[in-house]
Order: sequence, then structure tokens, then C-alpha cells
Amino acid sequence: MVPIAMPQYTSFKTLANGSTGYYWTCPTLYRKAGCPYRSAALGVNLSQKELYEAAGVWNARLEEWRRERSSARVEPDVSRYGTVEWLMNAYLKHSSFLERVAEFSRPDYKRVLDRVCDVVLKADKTGNSVRVGDAKVGQIGVSTAEKIYAEIGATRTGEKVLTYCKAMWKRMQPHHPELFRPDTPNPWEGVTLKRRVKKKKGHVDREMVYAFANGAIEHGRGELAAAAVLAFEWLMRPSSIGAGYAPWTGYRASDQPDKIRLKHRKNDELALHPLEYTEVDEETGEEVLVKLYEDAEKILAQTPR
Repeated sequence: MVPIAMPQYTSFKTLANGSTGYYWTCPTLYRKAGCPYRSAALGVNLSQKELYEAAGVWNARLEEWRRERSSARVEPDVSRYGTVEWLMNAYLKHSSFLERVAEFSRPDYKRVLDRVCDVVLKADKTGNSVRVGDAKVGQIGVSTAEKIYAEIGATRTGEKVLTYCKAMWKRMQPHHPELFRPDTPNPWEGVTLKRRVKKKKGHVDREMVYAFANGAIEHGRGELAAAAVLAFEWLMRPSSIGAGYAPWTGYRASDQPDKIRLKHRKNDELALHPLEYTEVDEETGEEVLVKLYEDAEKILAQTPR
């Protein structure tokens, strides 16, 4: 019998010690479509409320991924064939984009390219203006590309405009050669990237990290405390932590009780980090257990699974 009502995409099994473990698993349909969320252990002997709260986090992430995937795959408007906006929509659903750009980065491409399409430029001396997205691909020469870049400015977004547009022109030109200018098939290669003074990224020290983590636990936000130490001690990206690349099942697992097992998002490879080792005390000759991440483990011990 099912102990309690089960949320969507969850399952349970009786463990060796007689307790009940609960799990969330991403449907095969979405995993095959590239969803980065695979599975997660939700906890042991959970109450109805605890189970729904734990599963709700993963179901919300899956729903957000589905919405982003849907928005990034808009069907091209055939009536606007040959325009920059048509090219953008065709590119975002083409294999040359989907095979090269990771799932997490795709919404950023859509956002930046939408901004390019919304740039309005004067078309001629008469003062007539044209929206870039409505212009034909063949109308975009080097001078026009420079104007578009100037409208965005020498910012991080401006740098992305050059990178994303250069890639879009390069990938799509072989598939629709009739749309591109024969003299300058990729006008973005002729745009000079302006130098800019980059802001220095801030950083935190150990004292600040653990002050934050302990405060998060005091306020009932153990997941934020765990994320902070994972990012600081094991150099994980927040997006990778949120995507489940540091699951509880990888922390002191039964087959690796002295290690934490993390996954690299880009190459999907596992990384095993030792948590402790033994050394011989020079005075007593006895073996002493040395914990490499004692502060982090104190935080994890207070974080609800």
C-alpha cells in the first residue's frame, strides 16, 4: 500500500532498515528532450506535508524548464520569410543551435536576439525608420551591423549581440544561402568590439559565507545554507546546484562514505572529493581522522534533506 498520497512524478520504496524513502524522477519524455533535472531523493519517512513540499520544488523546476523550452521554440512565421526575426526564430529551433547551446543558455540567446530585433534604425535620409526584426537578412551589411551594436552599446549585452549574431549568421547561411549578401555573408565579422572597463566582481570570504549559512539555517532556509557552502567549498555554480548536480545521494553515500560526489554540468562527468583522511600523530603514534570540510559538514548536518 502507498503510505500517503503521492505527488506527481514521485515514488517510494522500503529501505533495508524498514524506513520508507521517497524519490522524484523526471519523466523519460522530458529527459530525452534535454531536461537537466534527472532524479532526486526527497527524504525518509516524510509526512504528507513534507513530501508535497519537497516534490513541489522539483515539479516547479520542471514546469519552469517546460515554459522556457516552449518560449525558445516559437514556430517561424512563414509570411515573414527572409526577415531577421524569421531567421532568429528558425535558428532557435534548428539543430545547429540546439546541439551547440546548452539548455541553460538558450533563454539568454532568445532575450538578446529579441533585443536586436527590437532595435529601430533610420533607413534613409528621408527619416523613415525600420525595425531590425522586420528588415530582410540581405539588408544587414557591416555598416548596419555596426549601428545595431552602437545602439546596444559597449556593454556585456553588446558583446553577446556580436557573439550570438555572428554565430546565427554563420550557422544558418549554409541552409538559406539565397537570403544572405554574397559580398558580406556574415557582416558581424566586420564589427569591431569596443573595449570597456569591466566592473570588478565582488567576492566573499569564509567568515561571510558561514555567517550567511548559519543565518539561513536560523531562518529555516537550510537549502540556501547548503547552496552557499557548495558554491564556496566545491566551486559549484548556483545554476548547477539548483539543477540538482549536487544531490544528497552523492554525499557520504553507502558506497563512498568518505566522499562527496558532484557532477559537472558541461560534460556530465562525476567528480569525487574526499571529505577526510587519516594521519599518524607523531607524538602518540595513533591514527587521527582529519576532516577536510568540517565547517561545511556542520552546515549540511543542519540542513533538512
